[in-house]
Amino acid sequence: MLFLTSSNYTTFLHWFLANVSANEAHAAVFMMWLNTEVMYAAVVTFFYFVEKSNKFQTQKIHSQPSDANMFRDAIFFKPIAWLVDVPIYYLSFCMMNWSSSSNIRSPLDPLPDAKTLACHVLILTAIFDFLFYLWHRALHTRFMWKFHKKHHEVKVSFSCANDHESVVELAGNILWKMIPPALLGCHI
Repeated sequence: MLFLTSSNYTTFLHWFLANVSANEAHAAVFMMWLNTEVMYAAVVTFFYFVEKSNKFQTQKIHSQPSDANMFRDAIFFKPIAWLVDVPIYYLSFCMMNWSSSSNIRSPLDPLPDAKTLACHVLILTAIFDFLFYLWHRALHTRFMWKFHKKHHEVKVSFSCANDHESVVELAGNILWKMIPPALLGCHI
């Protein structure tokens, strides 16, 4: 996470609400987007340098280098991904307020205790894994393959291989991450 302490997170949210937008939904969506992109950049940068240091080849993870063109295409695809991600983030925030089981009304609400948080993580991991499995199986059907085949163009794994995908596949991948926590009223 970008904010390692809740006080940093709260301080930034108060600044955002005072200086950028007083709408708490905008603040929540911006925080989801910012945390996602910072983590993405950190992971991609780490693996980029691992690749450039030839660690994949010396450790026999794969013998040929990643396809630089696919890496570039995945990076240039990010702004398109934002056009898909951000509305789904907004929808998930709104759904949290529609859910009768949700106690969360604001991004400034306190986090639950550690036991509840751990329980939410375990439950949501199982739900996401199951939904992603079903989604991925559906992508391999005759009807959906045209949206998924781009992902299978990757011959050598690289840090952005997951982002070598169509907009339809991207939307499904994001939906399974964002909608279940919103419906369950989880603060994750």
